[in-house]
Amino acid sequence: MKKYLVSICAAFAMIAMVSCGGGNAAISAAEDFIANPSAETAAAVTKAAAEIADDQEAVKEYQKWCEENAEEMAAATAKVAGL
Repeated sequence: MKKYLVSICAAFAMIAMVSCGGGNAAISAAEDFIANPSAETAAAVTKAAAEIADDQEAVKEYQKWCEENAEEMAAATAKVAGL
């Protein structure tokens, strides 16, 4: 379980560093994750962030969104990890 939590946290850290956007697929996936925290929705966030990685404007937008919603993302991550 601890490895799972570390993996999820690492994935979100990479997402925040590599890609963040609002009104884009990554933000939509992250909003879904917050609304319904599960391994599936966490994987969808990772996939959506990877898809926008080449669009620097979308990445910046997602990064800003992540910063503004860091507490909600952390809470959703904790729920998935069972903490």
